[in-house]
Amino acid sequence: MASIKGTSIIKIFRGAVAYIGAGAFGGIVVWVGQGRSLQISPMSVSYPDLIAVLLTAVALIVAIFGVVMAILAIFGYRHFKGVVERASKTSAEEVVTKTAKELVVEEINSEKVKQLIISEVGRIIESEKSGTVSAWLKERERQQNALNEIDHDNGGSR
Repeated sequence: MASIKGTSIIKIFRGAVAYIGAGAFGGIVVWVGQGRSLQISPMSVSYPDLIAVLLTAVALIVAIFGVVMAILAIFGYRHFKGVVERASKTSAEEVVTKTAKELVVEEINSEKVKQLIISEVGRIIESEKSGTVSAWLKERERQQNALNEIDHDNGGSR
């Protein structure tokens, strides 16, 4: 079934029929209320006066409709702006993430970077080799002494 923004055509048609029916019912009530003749109720009102009143009423209705539409337009614009900002931010983040990943992978796979990494790792291992091993041995000895003290305090032997 055809749908316009989540509202089916049948619902729109039912609403239109209800409004037309209500208007017809209102017209019949006025016609019956005036004794089955449509005439100007106070006989002293002339047609130019009636036209002036009707035009004033129409102008008032149009003004109210314009104010309501302006308010709806402001809220609609704010909503539209928020939706566009979120969509553009999401799209930009996706593009940047994808491009950055591609560039990083491309750069890491380059031979120059591989050689630089290998040479730096080798240099660090050689310069830190004796210092790292001695620091590890000192820490192990400190932990062993601490465990021996705990054993001694608890009356056990190790």
